[in-house]
Amino acid sequence: MSLQCRGTFLEVVEHVDLTSRSRRHSEGAEVLRDRANGSQDRLLQKAADSFAWYLDAPISCGSYGHPELCAAPCIRAFYSKCTKGLLCEFCHFGHSTSKVKLNMSERQLFETLEEGKVLSLVLSVLTNKCQKLPVIQQDVMRLLLAAIQSRVSRLGDPAISRKTRSRLLTLRKFSIGRLFELIQQSHQVDASLKLEVRSLLTSARAAVQRLEMHGNACD
Repeated sequence: MSLQCRGTFLEVVEHVDLTSRSRRHSEGAEVLRDRANGSQDRLLQKAADSFAWYLDAPISCGSYGHPELCAAPCIRAFYSKCTKGLLCEFCHFGHSTSKVKLNMSERQLFETLEEGKVLSLVLSVLTNKCQKLPVIQQDVMRLLLAAIQSRVSRLGDPAISRKTRSRLLTLRKFSIGRLFELIQQSHQVDASLKLEVRSLLTSARAAVQRLEMHGNACD
């Protein structure tokens, strides 16, 4: 702001910082783009949860163990937009069925359970499913199941009523990978166990992939 003389009058003149205005405009545009990208990701994730997926993209580490042990489908690979390749933690293979979810009443019941009951319930389903895997893959999964069982034992092996189990039968339709995802998403589960499960699951998927590659090479 400055004073300028105009005839016999002094006039106050305000100087506009065009650089600052341009910078603010640019920052505002970036915020809008970020919001738009976030909205797009949420819409894509909703699509990932609702539809069957048929992908033709390079394999990712999240694809290991497909279809039972793999991670959720990669929403960007579906649109040929995934740039992470092997490092992507989501599955790049096709899924013939949509993602199984708990309905509202099931979810509300599940969220009221204490940590020990959540883990015990999921562990019982996991154990049954893992027994149906090839023997070599069962060996790979033992460390994961043992880690969960150890935590359940420390929490006192809480009993789960038959009524509660019957109201959560949808869990039996979850894949092994989806059940581990449920553990990692549950607010009741201890953070240290989530990290341990994540690490062991990544190792298990990689081991299963090596076994599959070895088997294919032998064939």
